[in-house]
Amino acid sequence: MTINKTKSSSYDCINARVLYDYIRDYATKIYFEVEPDEENMNGYVQKVKQFEGLNRTQLKAIAAELETVNKRLAYIIHGRY
Repeated sequence: MTINKTKSSSYDCINARVLYDYIRDYATKIYFEVEPDEENMNGYVQKVKQFEGLNRTQLKAIAAELETVNKRLAYIIHGRY
């Protein structure tokens, strides 16, 4: 499966509030993909087992992309990363 990278030009809106909402929405979606269903150790263990069955190369790429996003956001908000 090929996932085409979304280009920043896809977001034709320059309104900061709308862009802020997009970022919050995506952060929330990611949170619910990785957060355990149960708020106890059993839920965590199940989520780890699920991740153990996933493509490691893809997970590493996702982790690297999220680190980059975190650094970029910290830089534009706080001037540091």
